[in-house]
Amino acid sequence: MQIGVILQKSWEIFKENPGKLILPYFIFFLISFGSGIVLGIIPVVGALLSSVVNVVFLAGVYYVYLKLYVGRETTIDDMFYPARELLLRLATMALIKTVFIAIGLVLFVIPGIYLAVSYLFSELLMVDKKLDAWEALETSRKAVTKKWFAYFALCVVLLFINVLGLIPFGLGIFVTAPFSLMAIVLAYVAEFYGERMASLIPPSISEELP
Repeated sequence: MQIGVILQKSWEIFKENPGKLILPYFIFFLISFGSGIVLGIIPVVGALLSSVVNVVFLAGVYYVYLKLYVGRETTIDDMFYPARELLLRLATMALIKTVFIAIGLVLFVIPGIYLAVSYLFSELLMVDKKLDAWEALETSRKAVTKKWFAYFALCVVLLFINVLGLIPFGLGIFVTAPFSLMAIVLAYVAEFYGERMASLIPPSISEELP
């Protein structure tokens, strides 16, 4: 994985399609923020339900970005495709993912960090390849583990970029976050479809995308 190439291509895609990247993220942000406030009043269960909401609608953002990447027309309705068609699988995956990472962080910290990075592509695998919850998590973990430190470095770089995005009254996050999520889509394409495809706009990468 070439981090520099992925970041450069992500920025090029963002410059060409700012509105198409920002709007889905903005919807995700509003839903995530609102559900966090409402569900935050419920101890433990609220946090789990909030993680489900976040995963479901993050999958929606990834679905839009993936369609955009392969040159397909996108609409706001695409944001809600995973919620309509993959809700149970995404909810199951979100609960497993949240619990495993939380246990890893509480017990020894490092296992939690390992899993948080290793599960990077779980939502993308589900919307692209329609895998089941556990299969998506394990497929992501096995693929990422082979280059774990490279993916960890990518996550650190993207985290740093988003921290900078928070500096100008937090508004920069609506640029840096979509850019970062697009970079993760490109990293996913590079991992599962080949490095060269992540630096191009291919006509299609999956016949399964509706």
